[in-house]
Amino acid sequence: MNRINIVLVRIAQLIVFLLFTFIVLTYFGTLILIPLDVVAQISALLAWIGLPGALAAVLSLPIVGYLGFLVYKIPRLLSTVLEIGFELAIIGQSRVCEFNDIVASMSTADYGSTTS
Repeated sequence: MNRINIVLVRIAQLIVFLLFTFIVLTYFGTLILIPLDVVAQISALLAWIGLPGALAAVLSLPIVGYLGFLVYKIPRLLSTVLEIGFELAIIGQSRVCEFNDIVASMSTADYGSTTS
């Protein structure tokens, strides 16, 4: 019975690890995809105004670069956003490591089972 409990704890540990991995990858992926979406939206807006599509795409790149520069100039915004992502990773690591403590306590505990 002890081995089954350990396997169940390891499965729960894997689920928690995969959950936090998904959360962190989604967070940082969103940070990467936001500027790309802004490029697509500005180029669509410029094409709607009447510029050719290729020219609109080329003109949207410096506009997004300038918007990124404005965001970069806001004090502590970039470091705070990145720090939140790193804290998510650290929280996930600590939650996964807590399962090792559970397994260690299970292996040293005696469940009163008798072996024949």
